Amino acid sequence: MRILRAAGGAAAGAAALLTLGLLALSASAPAPAGSLRSRFEAGNDAYERGDFREAAGIYREIGKAGARSAALHYNLGNALFKDGKLGEAILEYERAARLSPGDDDVRENLAYLRSLTVDEITPAASPLSALGITFLLALTTPGQEAALMLGAWLAAGAAFGAGLAARSEGFRRTAFYAAGALLVPALLAGAALGTESWIAGSAEQAIVLAAEAEVLSGAGSENPTLFTVHEGLKVRIRGRAPGWLQVSLENGLSGWLPDGSVAPI
Repeated sequence: MRILRAAGGAAAGAAALLTLGLLALSASAPAPAGSLRSRFEAGNDAYERGDFREAAGIYREIGKAGARSAALHYNLGNALFKDGKLGEAILEYERAARLSPGDDDVRENLAYLRSLTVDEITPAASPLSALGITFLLALTTPGQEAALMLGAWLAAGAAFGAGLAARSEGFRRTAFYAAGALLVPALLAGAALGTESWIAGSAEQAIVLAAEAEVLSGAGSENPTLFTVHEGLKVRIRGRAPGWLQVSLENGLSGWLPDGSVAPI
């Protein structure tokens, strides 16, 4: 759990990560990278002083200027949590996790904040869990999955080619076994990449920001309530109507919420 160190002891590492995001800004960004870095440091200073609301405001200004960084979302999440805004903090940690899925601090803080939410949702059984794909999705980005898939396929091909060219029966057998073993991570990475693409194309993920919201059977307040969700819960957006969003939970339940009660990740 690293919330207390987000903009203090871990500030140097966070600033380094932010710099990478600032370097990725386009030439048309509203503010130069140096100015954004100084604002980031100002946000860290406000956090250290205990002015978490001011810190959150500064981090948000940086985001509006076009910066994109896991460190920025991470520190914003810390400041929001300290300011008592659980749902918004989870939203920012989720955004940080998308940019840096292997970051232990982000993962630990997100797990802790999820433990503070009201709703306990048991995900529907998925064959992906048995295959280990969900674990891979949690730790890697689509780019890393693509690199792993390509690297494993190339290595498998090289091992297979070496086996074909080998004169020694023992070496040939070992090379073929190695090629077969390398196909496993290649297939897993390919499946993870395909799953990422399917998730991105099928439904947008969002976080409930309202302290409590009734999920209705249709897009309109006259419809009956199906169930209630609370701040910090992750949902998927399945459809839209004027002023309303159709959402589904990990356990398969679905219904309609006012669009202002959730925010997309």
